[in-house]
Amino acid sequence: MAKATKRVTQNKSAASGALVATHAGYDVILSSLVELLESARRLSARSVNTIMTATYWEIRRRIVEFE
Repeated sequence: MAKATKRVTQNKSAASGALVATHAGYDVILSSLVELLESARRLSARSVNTIMTATYWEIRRRIVEFE
């Protein structure tokens, strides 16, 4: 694992106006984590949609069979 640079920069947060200290390279890992979470959300949404579609088809099948 690469050792993080000790240089610290200060960024002004637009939302709070507070100064935030960040290590060099922080943006890289943060972007990577955001992409990982977004990918997981997309995958879980597709899985839920697939399950819900199958469930609705089964409900329809049972209703038609009952009639």
